[in-house]
Amino acid sequence: MLRKTALLCLGTLVACLTACGDAEPAAGDGPVRLVVAQGSTNFTYSSIYVAQGKGFFADEGLEIDLQTIGGAPTILNGVFGGNIDIGLPGTSGAVTAAGQGRPVKIIGNLSVGASTSIVFGSDFARAKGITESSSDEDKIEALADARIASSIAGSTTTSMLTYFLKSRGVDPSGPQILPFNDQGALLAAVRSGSADALCFGPSVAQKAVADGFAVPGLSLAKAPELADVSWTSIVVSSSWLEENAETARKFVRAVSRALELISERPDEAKPLVREELPDLTDPVFDGAWAEELATLPATPEVREKNISSLVPVLNETDSLPDPPRFEDLVSNDYLP
Repeated sequence: MLRKTALLCLGTLVACLTACGDAEPAAGDGPVRLVVAQGSTNFTYSSIYVAQGKGFFADEGLEIDLQTIGGAPTILNGVFGGNIDIGLPGTSGAVTAAGQGRPVKIIGNLSVGASTSIVFGSDFARAKGITESSSDEDKIEALADARIASSIAGSTTTSMLTYFLKSRGVDPSGPQILPFNDQGALLAAVRSGSADALCFGPSVAQKAVADGFAVPGLSLAKAPELADVSWTSIVVSSSWLEENAETARKFVRAVSRALELISERPDEAKPLVREELPDLTDPVFDGAWAEELATLPATPEVREKNISSLVPVLNETDSLPDPPRFEDLVSNDYLP
């Protein structure tokens, strides 16, 4: 299992991470230690879990210290502050940061497509007359005044949710998006009725349904305009990349091997991902794994459409006044 530390806020992050990985050591100095940050433990990061479990990072002379800190804004602040070597945020956060002039580089994709589902709390669904077989139109209408538990403000999940609802005629002032850093707290909010619905990755949504306190709702993955969006990516600061080009290349190469294995032999990769998600029941894990496989690309290459399809989403949510140029934001130079 990956070495992991859960950090819930940037203040804790800064206090706990006293030094980043040793960059580009001389030959014979041992493995390069990298502080890598994910938003939560979920299927989006399957390639990281597989690369670690299969020894692909070790083959490259890398030692990965995976931090779980929640949300693109916190991850990116750590990257820019030098407390994180490599961030794995929702890509929309990186694009927004670049549009604000922050020194960010995307050097690979981890997942492509809207890997998010909406489910309704059972009591709320009953009050609104919503069942699993209700039409998408009826489900969207029910969300018009709902309290929706989701990720923190500025995350890819909340940006996609806001865009999805607004583009389907929901007045943005109607639904209330409740931000959560912790998946357990998010589920508890729906279970207790303090949230009417939730919007998160399929494993969380399916767990709520399997535990009997939620009704299946909508899958953002079925929205055609979101099919090509870069959902989660490998992000570094421009200054770190200049000083650690070879380390970046090694990291991307290990991830590339993992994505290839997942694509070609998913049954071999699956147990390594399962190890990182031990709290899910087998039916929930299997269902979410099957759904998420479609979002894991065969290679980490970032295509221009992966970024350009994010621009209307961010424009609709008023978070991208100045879209960055693809060639300034993305580098595929570190692909094997």
